[in-house]
This record gives sequence, structure tokens and C-alpha cells, in this order.
Amino acid sequence: MKTFILLFLSFGICLSAFAQHSKAVLSPALTAEKKVNTTKSEVLTAHFYGLKQPEMSEKNWNRVMVNKSTPKEIKHKTPNHELLMQIKAQKQLERQQQSGKTVDGIEPPSSAAVNPVVGVDFLGNEMYDGTPPDNTIAISNGGKLVSSDNTTIEYYQNNGTYISTYVTHFDFFNEPSLSGNIYDPKVLYDSQADRFIFVILHGTDNTTSQILVAFSKTNNPSDGWWTYGIPGNTSNANDWLDYPNIGVSNNELYISGNMFTNAGQSDGNVLFQIPKQAGYDGGNLQYQYWQNVVDGEGNVAFTLVPASFGQQGNYGPGIYLVSNNSSGSNKVYLHDLTNDMSSGNETIDSYWFSTTAYSPGANGNMQGSSDLLNTGDNRIQNAFYLNGIIHFVFNSDIGGSWNGINYNRMDLNAGTNTSSTFGLQGSQDYCYPSVASFATSASDKSVMIGFLSSGQNSYPSVRVVNCDNNMSWSNSVSVKAGESAVDIQGNEERWGDYSAMSRKHNASAAEVWMVGCYGVPSNAGANNTYNAWVAQIKGTGGSNSVEEADEKQFNVYPNPVVDLFSIEFELDKAEMIDISIYNINGELVKLLYKDRTKTGLNKLYFNKNALSAGIYNLIIKNENAILKNEKIIIAN
Repeated sequence: MKTFILLFLSFGICLSAFAQHSKAVLSPALTAEKKVNTTKSEVLTAHFYGLKQPEMSEKNWNRVMVNKSTPKEIKHKTPNHELLMQIKAQKQLERQQQSGKTVDGIEPPSSAAVNPVVGVDFLGNEMYDGTPPDNTIAISNGGKLVSSDNTTIEYYQNNGTYISTYVTHFDFFNEPSLSGNIYDPKVLYDSQADRFIFVILHGTDNTTSQILVAFSKTNNPSDGWWTYGIPGNTSNANDWLDYPNIGVSNNELYISGNMFTNAGQSDGNVLFQIPKQAGYDGGNLQYQYWQNVVDGEGNVAFTLVPASFGQQGNYGPGIYLVSNNSSGSNKVYLHDLTNDMSSGNETIDSYWFSTTAYSPGANGNMQGSSDLLNTGDNRIQNAFYLNGIIHFVFNSDIGGSWNGINYNRMDLNAGTNTSSTFGLQGSQDYCYPSVASFATSASDKSVMIGFLSSGQNSYPSVRVVNCDNNMSWSNSVSVKAGESAVDIQGNEERWGDYSAMSRKHNASAAEVWMVGCYGVPSNAGANNTYNAWVAQIKGTGGSNSVEEADEKQFNVYPNPVVDLFSIEFELDKAEMIDISIYNINGELVKLLYKDRTKTGLNKLYFNKNALSAGIYNLIIKNENAILKNEKIIIAN
């Protein structure tokens, strides 16, 4: 996660009983399993950095430092690192033995009621010769998006126009005392409080490790954020924190992470429990932490993933978390934080669930390159809780050393875990999945899953798939095809480490937004790297049906624009088209064209001289929908 490094009056919120949900009644069968209470720290107080209202300015430093260390220099090791490396080496040998025998794999036959449809989509955060992106995204009920990667944080309207332009993380916090690396962003939208929470890490050793936490002052991220710092070395002064995950309950924020020594050895986990009201008020933020939470078999868990509520509102008190074995197993684990910090009687009870055996796959391939993509391990990537079930995803070997999606439903009432895998064995690796509820009722278990894909005949790309209430899969759909192989580190490239997905809770039909990374040619003269692609995902067919947008191809080039630029598109029927330019604040700059176009090929030319140098959004609409939303850069 650190291979890419960036140097680049209070409002009271009533957390009312509305949209609060209860926790499940755990199956009696689980009480017989091993259950361990983990000790907690004393109550502590976070450092208050103040209200930050970041905006781009000529005075901003926009510090960006790129560290292109080779995989051998990456410090992190899992608790069972040697075993993991042995398994992956064997899988790589299996993959090599298949060299020249790969075929166009076939996804499972589609029987799902809903097929994914890509709606509004656009270029998100851009990288410069760095890796990995570590993408994250959240959308509010009001349609505002916050997207971040290891480079910047950006705000958008849900039509893709900027609310404000990009801000590097150093300029976001604007804090002189923060001089170390800032990386691994996580953002969520608390639908109960109608606020955003942004968490990111600072420092890569025990002397600089901090968790930076920001609570949006209002439901508009441009109105500013109350910011705090929490030490990342907790009870062991020689450790530092990495790989954060976040979640919310009715009353609290949770931040989990893995602990490492400066020498790179895994040294357990930590879970922070933080009453969130003070953060929304810009007040005195207190917290406690739990060190070395164990799994249901008594071993220290690796990568605890909080499961926030999957639809409108939150649940509690406390929260559920899930974990698994990073090098494979036939078990997955539940961790029940039983109560809020204010109760004084909270514990963490852990259980194990049997599941279909899983193991890591081999590293992935890219078109036109002998470099491999690091597919990571089996750690859980993403989870949510809804109606007695925890939904979670990770990638695993689906056969022949090929990686695919491993989707799970942990039924807390029944005490069972059901899993299903999805992939393209023989030609593609599907990795780093994220999951969100894609249903209009709590009883419907349908989900959308976004993920990254790559293979010998494709570049690193972004895709999405639906899994319906009966655990039947749709065909996957391309969200953004890669444009080049990635060439940053040498023989083995970082990939991921995350994709992200956020449900829009108050949409009239099921709707989620996602972000993932894809390979692009050089940015600013640097090596081939990654950019982020943001997309709205709807569905067609079944009870969640919405009208599928007419997918028309619009090409805008050249981009960046130096002199003239052209827009080329083909229509199967004549229709009224509106082409407009918006600035980064979402304000209309110029209506370029509005008229009825002809059937067939259309090509329009425009002179960029009327526009000042900068970033704009070009939006093309017909009478019913946005057909294209593209960021364009006007060069000097």
C-alpha cells in the first residue's frame, strides 16, 4: 500500500431512532463454538486538527512523492507469510505449465434476474507514476460523491461534474505537523447522520504512524471537515498501522487495521471504537481500542472488516466484523462487538463458520507485457450487514490457479455460511472485489460486485457483476477497459489494493456507484500507470428494472486539447442532442451545440480558444438521459 506515497460553531446532529436497526439473534449453535473476550484500552482523546476547508489554490504545494520500490522491498508480511509465498509459488508454476494453453474462458451461465447497466461514468482520480491506487468512494442521499485514491480527494455531483477540483491529501489537511507519507484512504457516507467520514493513514514507521479522521461539517463536502489525529502505534510503541477498514453503527465509527514492526513483521491487529457525534460536532473526540482481536479458534485475526448496514440507516449497539485466513482455509470468522463504548460492558465475541475451502491463486497477466500483476492473498475486501446476513467478498483460486470472486453470505440466525465463486478460469483473473446491496427491500439478498480484471489478452480493467437473491450470477459487464499494461515496478506490479462500491440509498430503483483502477499510458511523461474510473451501476430486468440507457459511442479527441477538438458519434436514429461545457464548479460555461442530429455518423469540431487552460466536463445529452460525461483538459 505504501509503494505509492503522497507528499502531493458546531452543528449538532440528531442521531434519532429513525433508520436505526437491530442486530441479529445469533444461532444457538454458535454458542458452543470457541468464544473469546478481548481486552480493551482505557478511554483516550484524539488530537484535534480543526476545521479544514480545502480548495485548490496557486499557493498549494500539491506535493507528490513516488516510491517505485520493487516487490522484494515491500515491507509487509502476513502472519503466515512463508506459507502464503509457498502456495503462490506453486500456483505460479501451475500457471506457467498452462502457458500457451490458455483459452477464452466462459463465465457461468447467466440466470440472474438483473443485469448490470453502466449509467453515468467518468474519469476519476488520476495517478502519476505511482502504485497502487487504493481507490475508495461514497455517495450521499443527495447525490454528492467523494472519491479518493493515494493521490487526491475529489468531489462530484452525480452527473459527473466537479463540485471542487482535486486536492492532494497534504493540502486537504493543511497541517504543518504532518510531514510523513499519507496513504490508504477510506471514505463512507453515514446515511443516518447524512454526513461523510474520511479516514487516511500517515507515516510508515512507529514514530510517524497516525490515523487521520475527518467528519464532514454538513452533507456537502465542500463546506469543510472536522479533522482529528489518532496515534497508530497504540499499546506497542514499536509498531505502526496499515491496511485500514472502516464502518459505522448507530452511534459509533470503527477503524480496524493490521499492525507491523518497522522490520515488516506482522504484529497483530487493532480495532478503534469511536463515538461519532463529537466528530460531527467538531468536539472532543474520544476513543478506545482493542488490541489483537482473536478469531473463533483463538488465533489473532488478520484484516478485520467492519460490516456497516447495507441499506438506509445503521444498526447497533456495537457492530459485526468478519475475517478469514489470508493463505486459505475452510473457515471464516465472525466478531461481535457487543455494545457501545458508553455502556462499559462491551466485549468482542468471536466465532468460526465452516465454508467451502479456498486458497490463493497465481499472480495475473497483462496484454503486451511479461510483467505479472500481484493478486494478493485471500483477505476479505469488503462487507455489509442486512437482515441477519453479513455479505462479504474476497478473491480466491476458482480452479487451475485462476483468481475469481468468492462471495459469501454469513447467516447469523442459522449459524451457516454459504459461498459462491465467479470467474473466467483459463484467461482472466478477477480480483479485489467490492460489494453493495442491490435490492429495494431488506429481505432481498441481491448484490452488485465490482472488481478488477486482467489477462493475457486484456489490460488491467474494471468490471461489475450481479448476484441475485438465489445466488445466481449475471454475466459481468465492462465498466472501463484498460488502455495499456502497467509498467512501474519491474517484473511484478502492484494491483488494487482495493476497488470500492457505495449504494445510493434513496434512489427510486436500486443503484450503486463504484470506482476501480485501470491501466493507462504515461501521465505527465511518467511510466504507464493507473487511473480511476467512476461509474453509476443500475440494472435491467427483474424487480429492480430500470430503463437501460442507449449505449452510444462518443469519441472526444484529442484530449488534452491543444487547438481544435472533435466529437464523433454514430446514431441509429435522428434525435435532439445537447452538448455543453461545464467548469469544475458544475457551472455551465458554453452550450456548444443543440440541434437534431442525423442518423449515422456525426462529427463536430470546436475551437478551444474561448476556454482558459484548465479542466472541464463535456456533457452530451439527449431528451432522456446523459449519453456522455467526459473530463477534458484544455492545454495552454
